Amino acid sequence: MLKQGSTFAYIIPNNMLTIHSNQKIRDFLINKTGQLEIINSMDKLFTDANVDNCLVFFKKECPDTITVGELDHGEYKLFGTVPSDFFGNEKPIFSISMVKYKATIDAFWKLKILRALTSLLSLEFLTPSQ
Repeated sequence: MLKQGSTFAYIIPNNMLTIHSNQKIRDFLINKTGQLEIINSMDKLFTDANVDNCLVFFKKECPDTITVGELDHGEYKLFGTVPSDFFGNEKPIFSISMVKYKATIDAFWKLKILRALTSLLSLEFLTPSQ
């Protein structure tokens, strides 16, 4: 049993992040933990195992944030911290890339919206007023 406010950490195969059979684990992490941190390991953590792993840390508290990073050649790189609902509340999938490339994805959507508005304004100026 984990006391309220205590920290829990474990190493788990990184397929927990996305595959359907691990949905209940992701639901628990999204809805029942705070200060969730997921570190995808590019390094081999266990010499005798042929499985990719991730490290998961959380506190037993209300959901608030998810921090995502990567361990590569012994170096930890932080990609960012997002609100706990960033990956969705129902059937979430933890996509490291969504956080890693968040600025690029945000810029893409801003450009897409800008293009749509520009197109709309162009049509408005071409349409005869009544």
